[in-house]
This record gives sequence, structure tokens and C-alpha cells, in this order.
Amino acid sequence: MTESQVIHIAENEDVLEVLNRENISIPETHWRDLAFISNKKNNNQVGYFQFKVGEAYYKFFIIPKIHKDSTEKEKDFISYFSRFYQLKNKYPDFMRDRSVQGNIVDFSFDDFDEKRSDTVEDFIRYKYEDSLKTLDKFFRKHSKTRVRRKSFASQSIQHKLDLGRNIREIDKSKVHQIRREEELFSEIAEVSRQVLKSFKTQKIKQLSMDQEKLVHLANGVLNQIQKRYKSEYGVITHDRQIITNRIRKLFKGKKELSEVYNSLLILIGLEHFQSEDSSREILKLENMVALFFNPADLYEWIVFDWWKTNFPDAVIKMDNSDSQTLKHYQLILDSGDSVQPPLESRPDLIVETDDKVWIIDAKWKTPKTLTEISFADISKLQRDFEIRKADYTQKEIQNLLIYPMKKFSDKFGISLSYVNDFKFGVKELKP
Repeated sequence: MTESQVIHIAENEDVLEVLNRENISIPETHWRDLAFISNKKNNNQVGYFQFKVGEAYYKFFIIPKIHKDSTEKEKDFISYFSRFYQLKNKYPDFMRDRSVQGNIVDFSFDDFDEKRSDTVEDFIRYKYEDSLKTLDKFFRKHSKTRVRRKSFASQSIQHKLDLGRNIREIDKSKVHQIRREEELFSEIAEVSRQVLKSFKTQKIKQLSMDQEKLVHLANGVLNQIQKRYKSEYGVITHDRQIITNRIRKLFKGKKELSEVYNSLLILIGLEHFQSEDSSREILKLENMVALFFNPADLYEWIVFDWWKTNFPDAVIKMDNSDSQTLKHYQLILDSGDSVQPPLESRPDLIVETDDKVWIIDAKWKTPKTLTEISFADISKLQRDFEIRKADYTQKEIQNLLIYPMKKFSDKFGISLSYVNDFKFGVKELKP
């Protein structure tokens, strides 16, 4: 019987310490998986990680700090990462895949809301099912041929003569000729065949439940390809060749081909190479199902959505979208020379209405009192204000730090005893 071991780790906890505390033993052969999980957590990412040891499945959840004390950690985790797809669908021309660091784009599909679930593994199956159905639909109508030159010999002349072979032929009753024959062949079909075989042996077995439907769908597409097209090995010899320019160009030109290529990338686990940031590879282990992302990036988009919803006519600039809030400043020496290169000031958002401007930093932190707010956060906000106050002399400027937890009520008009013209507010906005 297949067993599952579920391990919940808070965003700021050490993976090995949790395993020791819970008396959970992972075989040495999978320490590489633990190192991968620890690395993602140490890089301020949360996520879901699953791998198989024998007949047992180990499922790790790195839980966002706002859900650390939740009694329904997996459900709350899914609720948080689902916000990415809700916002991406709401702002398709503004919010791009690279807006949230990590491989969260791997789980994106158009009908995300309809396929809502309480388990991450359901979403993994959904994305595989969608990809297999896309391939099935394509190969039901895909038809491609090629012309091959074939040599043959007969006693009558019917096709183009093969002069070289006729000269060498001792038996002059044979007339060597070359004919052109058309056969069904498609490089796209051959690439798909090899991807599907890899998917069956590498990916399906990582799922702990309901593998049968995926096997059935994969076999259906494979049977279509194998019945129609001649197999020719060597189109791709290993998985990663699918991202080479030679293979990518097979899928250029039509939206349908692009969808097929994206489906193949999903099945082989290289989805991020279809994203806008395809030049930067995101490490993924072959023996692991992994979903990881930076929760602070996502929180910035949640804050953006709140302002966009409540101030629809405002002009909103966002650092996480093409560095729209970026402004440079310099260190000046007594000599009057500036120190190069210039430094950067980039608040998360700048919201501008007819009479008011908000300079905003969204903080993925959970202070319990005002005195626990980091001085570094306040001083950064003060610097961002000082650099921009001359740009908005005709408007009221409000400076805001926004946090995700309801630990204290909103406070505005906070000032520092040693500063005359800088005031700020603290607002709480729960995801």
C-alpha cells in the first residue's frame, strides 16, 4: 500500500530541525532533495515539494509566514498561491509570469478557477491533463508528409536513372533508377513521441494518486502518433534538446503550434523556458514535483490589486512591473564630485490621483506592534520620499508601509522625533 508522509515547515524554519523534531527519517539517497528544498527556503521562497522513496511519498509544504499558526495549512497555502492566477487573469496585459520569482508559472492554465481544489497534487494532474488533451486534439488532425528518394532496379526505365550504380553494375539487364516516394513523417510527431515516453517513465510515477487517467491519455496520443507516422530516432536524443533553437523553430508561426510546444515543455518539466525570462534556467530536480515562489513578490501584486480596485482612476506605478518607480540618486563628496555608479530608489508602488500621491512599500513581514517595525523599513521609505518630494509640490504626499497581518489597527500621521517634514502611515492588508 502506498503511504504519504506530509511535512509542514514554516517559512522561517530550518528543514532539518523540523525533521529531527518530528522524528522523521529521510534516506540518504534523497538528501539532495532536502538540500534543494532548503535552498529554496533560504532564498525566501515557499512551496510544495514531493518525491518518492520506494512506495512512500514525502510531501513538504513550506508555509507562508502568515499561515504559520493555521490549522488548515495546505488549504491556506493553496489559497495564497492561487492569488497569482486570479491576478494574472485579471491583469493579463500588465502582470507577467516573471513578476513572481519561481516556477509558479508551471501551474498556470486558463480555467484555473474552475479547477479549484484543496490539494496541490490535483493542480499538478490538471496541468498534465490539459497538456495531453492539447496534444490529442492536435494529432487528430495533424498530417505531414515528406518525400524520400529510393533506389530500385528493373528491366525497364520508369524513373530517373542512377548513373553511378548503372556504371558499376556488371549485370547490364538491370537498370538502376531513383524514384521519389511520399511517406507520412513529422518531426513534431517524433519530438512528441519521445516526450510522451519520458513523461510516462519520469513524471506520472511521481504522483501518489490517480495515475491511471494520465496513463490512458498519454497512451491515446502515443497510439495516434505510432499508427500514423514512421518513427525515426535521433530527432531528439535527450529531454533538454527540446529547448534548442533547432527544435523550437518547428513550433513557430502558429498559435496552435505554440500551444503544442508549451504542452510538451510542461510534460517534460521545462515550462519556464516558454516564459518571458526563458534565458534564466530555474533549477528543478527530475525526481521531484516542485512548486516554489517568492511570497513577497506575490504580496506586492495583492497590494497593487487593492489600490487598483479602490482607486480605479489613479495612475499606479509598480517596481515589480518594468521598474516603473525607479529613480537614481548619487553620493556627493566634499569636492563636489559624485560617486559612481548612481544608487537606486525604488518603492514598491507610487499611486497618484488628482490631488494626492502615495509612496508605498509592501512589506512581507509580521510585526506585532509599532515598535517592532524595522527602522530600515522606515528609513528606506523616508529616503524614497525625500528623493521624490520635489516632483509633487502641488500634491499632498502620503508615505505608507503595508503589512499582511492584522496585528494592530491602521495608523497614520506617524512622525519621527528628529525629522520635521517626514510622516508616514502603517496599513494592514491581509491577502
